[in-house]
Amino acid sequence: MAAGKRKASPNTKASKKSKSQGTVAVGLVDSVATQKLQARRVIHHALVTTATLVDVNLDENQDSFCILQIIKKGNTTDHFFFSRSGSTGTEGEASLDGPLTYEAAFEAFKNVFLEKTGVNYDPQTPFERQDGKFDLLKPASFSAPGTWEYFIDDGVDGKATGWHPYTDDGSERTEFLWQTLQSNQGYTKRIVQSGHFSYVIDLIHMTQTNIQTNKQRSIRRIGPEATVAATEEANEATVEAVATAAPTMKPKNKQLREFTVATVDDKDLEVNLALIDAANNIDKFIDLSLVMAGQDAFVWTIQGCNNEREKEVFDGPLTRDAGIAKFKEAFKNYTDNEWDQPFEKKDGWHDILTVPTTLEVMEETSKGQKVIATLMLPKGSTQEKELVEDVWRWFKCNRNYPQRLVKLYDVLYRVDFEKMTLTDCATQQVEEIKVNHAMQ
Repeated sequence: MAAGKRKASPNTKASKKSKSQGTVAVGLVDSVATQKLQARRVIHHALVTTATLVDVNLDENQDSFCILQIIKKGNTTDHFFFSRSGSTGTEGEASLDGPLTYEAAFEAFKNVFLEKTGVNYDPQTPFERQDGKFDLLKPASFSAPGTWEYFIDDGVDGKATGWHPYTDDGSERTEFLWQTLQSNQGYTKRIVQSGHFSYVIDLIHMTQTNIQTNKQRSIRRIGPEATVAATEEANEATVEAVATAAPTMKPKNKQLREFTVATVDDKDLEVNLALIDAANNIDKFIDLSLVMAGQDAFVWTIQGCNNEREKEVFDGPLTRDAGIAKFKEAFKNYTDNEWDQPFEKKDGWHDILTVPTTLEVMEETSKGQKVIATLMLPKGSTQEKELVEDVWRWFKCNRNYPQRLVKLYDVLYRVDFEKMTLTDCATQQVEEIKVNHAMQ
C-alpha cells in the first residue's frame, strides 16, 4: 500500500500491558448498529456488552479495528449481536444478527472475541494481548470533544498559509483516536485511511504524514474551551514562525497533487475496469493507473465489489519502464487484452468502463427541456442512496450494463436502471425506483 516500508520504531506495536476485560454497559450503541436496528424498526434499545479491538502495526502500515456489541431490544428479551470491522478511518463492514436470546448473542460475541484476540472473553480476568492478534482497548473517558485542524504552508489547492479545519468526519475520527489514547497508553501513532490515501497520525508530535507521498503536516486539537480569538492568535504566531524559520529541505517524495498519470504515445495509462454479471450476483471493479512522481513510477490499483471499495495497492517506487511493463501486465491479467491493441471484451474477463464527465444526471423531458434527474429509492441510508445515484451516472455512460449490484443496510440488491426496479437478491422481492425531475 505504501511507497516504501516504514522503519521500525519503539511505537511499532502497542504495549502488552494487562488490562481489565470489563466492558459491560460502558459506552454507546454504535451509530451503524443504530441505523441497522432502525431499518428493522427497532427504535428503543440498550447496550449490554461491548468491546473495541484494534490491531496496529506501523511497520506494515496496518491499523484495523473491530467493534463487538450485544444490544437489547427495549423491554423485551430479544437481543442482537453486532460487529463492525475494517481499516481505521473507514466505516468498515458491519453485520447485525438477531433477534436472539441473550445466551445466543453472548455466545456469538465470545466466539468472535476469541477469534480476534486469541483470548477467552472474561470480564473478571486481566486481558493479555497475544502476538499477531487484536488488542482490547479500555473504554475512553470521553471528555468534552475538541475539533482538529491541519497547517498549510505550501499553498496546496490554493489555500492560504495557516490552520484549516478537518472535515467533520475527519475531525470526529481523529478526536476518537485522541480520546482513545487518554485511556490506552502505547497508541500514540495511528494509521487512518481517508479516501484513496492513508495517513500516520502522531498524537505526541501532532503531525499527519501521507504514507504514499511522505508529505507531513502539523495538526492541532482545539479544545471546547478555546476561544476564536485564542485560535486566531495561535494561527498568526505559527504563520510568523514559519515565515521567519530557516529554510528546510524539500521532501524527497513529491506531494500527491504533483503526481501525474503516465502517458505513452499520447495515451494515459489509466483505466476503469469492471466484471459485471448482475444476474449471477457478480459486480466487481478495478481502477488501474500508472502515476509518476518525478522519476518514480507507481502502479495504483483500487479494487471493490458491489460498488464498495475493498482494497488498494500502491506498488512502487519503480522506474518508468518497469512501471509501464507492470501496468500493461496487470491490464492483460484482468482483461486478457494487450494494452497496445484494440480492445475486445471477452466473456469472464473485465471490461473497460467509460468515466462519467458530469456530476448530475441530465434527462430530456417530453417538451425537450433539459432537467436534473435524481432517484427516489424506497430504502437505504443517505450515503447508500448517494452511492446508487453515482452508479446511475456510470450507467448513463455504459448502457450495456443496465443492472448493477449495491448493498443497502447490508442487504444485497440488484438495481435495474432500465426498468427502474430494486430487487432483493435473496428474496427476489421487487420494489419500484422513482425518478424526480428538477428544472435547472
